[in-house]
Amino acid sequence: MGKQEFPNWLAEEISSVTMKKSETLELTGYILDINKKESKVDVQFDKPLPDGRQIATLTISDKKVLKKIDDEHNKTRDAPEFNFKFTVNKASLSDKAKEYLSENYSVVLDNLYGFELESFSLIK
Repeated sequence: MGKQEFPNWLAEEISSVTMKKSETLELTGYILDINKKESKVDVQFDKPLPDGRQIATLTISDKKVLKKIDDEHNKTRDAPEFNFKFTVNKASLSDKAKEYLSENYSVVLDNLYGFELESFSLIK
C-alpha cells in the first residue's frame, strides 16, 4: 500500500479555518528560537497548553515587541526565563476532517490552535 496524497479538500479546510479567541493565558517559559523574518518566537513552556503540548510558536504582531524580546533574549548567555501573556486562538475541524485524519494518519485532532503574544516580562 503506497502513501496516499493529502486530499485537496482537507488542505483547503485546514488553511481556511477561522480562528476565534478562546482565552488569554499567562505562562512561564524559555525562548527556543526567534524568527525575525516571520515575526514568530518558539517557546518551551513550564506547563502544558490547552492542546497538551509544551512547545508552541507565538506570533508577534508588533515589531517593537519582537525587537525587545530579541534584545532581552540576547543579553545573557544563560537561557533567561520569561513570563508570557498570550492569546489562544482556536478553530474546529469538520467531523469529516477529524475522521479522515484519525483513519488515515492516526491523528486525533479536534481543534487547530494559534497563539499570539500580547506581552512578556523577564523573570529575574
